[in-house]
Amino acid sequence: MVDDFASRDLPKHRTGLHLQWLARSSWLRIAAYGLALYVAIVLLSVAIETISLWRGCPLVVGSRGNSAGFWDLLYFNFITILTIGYGEFSPIHFGRFVSACEALLGTGLFGLMISVVTAKMIAAPSNTVVFSKFAYYCRDREGFLVVFVNTTRGLLMNVDISSYFKLGGDWQVQAPIRTPFIGRSVWTFFMDKVPEGDLVARLADGDIFRCGLSGQVGGTTFSAAIQYPTDEILVIPNRDELTAFEGFLETDLASEKVARMFHYRPNGAPTLASFVSARRAGAETTSTK
Repeated sequence: MVDDFASRDLPKHRTGLHLQWLARSSWLRIAAYGLALYVAIVLLSVAIETISLWRGCPLVVGSRGNSAGFWDLLYFNFITILTIGYGEFSPIHFGRFVSACEALLGTGLFGLMISVVTAKMIAAPSNTVVFSKFAYYCRDREGFLVVFVNTTRGLLMNVDISSYFKLGGDWQVQAPIRTPFIGRSVWTFFMDKVPEGDLVARLADGDIFRCGLSGQVGGTTFSAAIQYPTDEILVIPNRDELTAFEGFLETDLASEKVARMFHYRPNGAPTLASFVSARRAGAETTSTK
């Protein structure tokens, strides 16, 4: 019997939570957590050694055999966790075990911080691709149009754009669009083609349009996705309603023009839900007459 590559058992815990936390966390937050862990381990070791000293059993002594005080212990434990060890102080008795554990924790924590920093540096930012607030249904093409912007300073390479439309409770899956690169600008792509008659006949509550992108930024893989309910899909005659808007294809993402047009809603443009409702109401009126 050939074993499956995928696990057959449901996981006891959710996976990938640490990666989600890393993506949400700022550099300052990561540095603060790392420093807090170092300090917590040092203070725990100092507390153990100080309590032992109070009980008449010093665990750390100086080079002349004198017992280390509180500030000496604080210094000793910091150089121990950082694995420096100048030799001014030495652990004795149970203190050797404490120092060995502290050094192991310090080495492991250092390796963990290196891996966290590396993962954070090579990860694509969460706003690599930003989608417009609205999707559009163009009546001349009978297809959905998505608008998004590449916010990086370079090119997005080997980009796949996928879309899924739920119509009448059934998912319609289209083959992804592959483009070799996408520059730093605002982009419009026609996705799912759905005849207007099918929309009027089958559109139901809960139907949505989903779009996802994946590609490469340098040597890093990124992905972005969004979903639009029918009240966030605008019906327009054609794409000229958007591209004719002044500044639509400008590359200055900080300009007020791009900020005004990116979530553009043409005057009088109905949502897909209201458009279909109006068409159905008109059909009922006509049939009644």
